[in-house]
Amino acid sequence: MRVAKQEITNATINRNEFVMNQKGNNTSTNQLNKVESFPAWLIDMFSCIDKKDFAGARKYIADSAVIEFAHYNFTGVDQFIKYIGGFDVQFKQYHHGIEQVWQGDGVVMFGGHLTFVIADGSSHSTPFWNIFTTAADNAQQVVKASACFDMATVPPNYWPKATG
Repeated sequence: MRVAKQEITNATINRNEFVMNQKGNNTSTNQLNKVESFPAWLIDMFSCIDKKDFAGARKYIADSAVIEFAHYNFTGVDQFIKYIGGFDVQFKQYHHGIEQVWQGDGVVMFGGHLTFVIADGSSHSTPFWNIFTTAADNAQQVVKASACFDMATVPPNYWPKATG
């Protein structure tokens, strides 16, 4: 059964989980607007990841970033790259097809399909959704990230050997 895509043009999210508002309390909300032209820095970041160029992708992630990747939690970009870089290099081919992007003040939410090929040549694909909070002084630097996808699509022997 194929599910039809639901078109969303605007979405309101509660940023309580991500950043405090300017007054320092956790009650702000942010309007996200769907964009047709994806941010160049986001495309470059995932182009680097897909080429397994983690040093190139690193320039878009703050040193102290907090990253939730599937069911793993990482504090700091170095910890993330160490474990996830080891995860990604196992694949013969790896591609994030970004299909939809929403932006608001300090937040980028996007989704698409992740396709990867494992050593036996079989191809696997899963939808993914990411939410990035960017630095207040640099809209191209991620300080918090949540990446959701179906980890069950990945054979267990390929899973990262990390717990956090």
